[in-house]
Amino acid sequence: MSNLLTQATVTTITYPFGYQRLLSQLNYEPLDYFVARSWFGFGPETRYLPNTFSYLYNGIYKTDGFFGLYRGLVPKLIGNAVGTSVVNFTQGQLMAIMGSSEKKEEDDDEDEDELIRWLKDYITSATTKAIAQCTGIIVSQPFHVIMIRSVAQFVGRETAYSTLWGSITEIYNNEGILGFFSGLAPRLEFQPYTSVVAGKILNRGSTMFSRVYMNQPIGGQQMVTGFSRLQKSQWS
Repeated sequence: MSNLLTQATVTTITYPFGYQRLLSQLNYEPLDYFVARSWFGFGPETRYLPNTFSYLYNGIYKTDGFFGLYRGLVPKLIGNAVGTSVVNFTQGQLMAIMGSSEKKEEDDDEDEDELIRWLKDYITSATTKAIAQCTGIIVSQPFHVIMIRSVAQFVGRETAYSTLWGSITEIYNNEGILGFFSGLAPRLEFQPYTSVVAGKILNRGSTMFSRVYMNQPIGGQQMVTGFSRLQKSQWS
């Protein structure tokens, strides 16, 4: 529960910046560029786009006021909470199922090669996390769609997605159930696997590094120390 509250707090604080970024991705540029000299005023004149704070204040705040900076926040928070809860629950259930089967296999293969054992653990963990994250994305996708459309209607000044219930009614009446899962495929193609694979590779790399150069398990500070030793050995 505390993790969900922390996540909601961070999301609320940083939401206006994500809101502005999404408008930029939708190719909405309400402010004109300005001309200034580069290299601290000594270089040639160059065209610059306003920074994020200028967009937030002049583009959104002056149009919709303070609460306009949080257009689409409610479905965003609900989607995050639902997605995180589903991911944690699914991953816990899968790990419990796979863990019991792995324990039986370990009893039968006590002399198994370490690399083979690591590969099995890697495949099991990566598969579990990928399935859990895919499940969380699918369940939370309707709220993601509502959030995107709530933000996008700022451009055309529509009001169809101003409330959560109004957004649900609008999507269901015009597109049916499938409308809540628009854009699901791109998220499933990329998002679940990058964090899983990167985390596993980093973990395995740090473990191998510690065994080769330090002969002991390492944490963050120990890894820096080991890297310093490696540099000294290469230049000595």
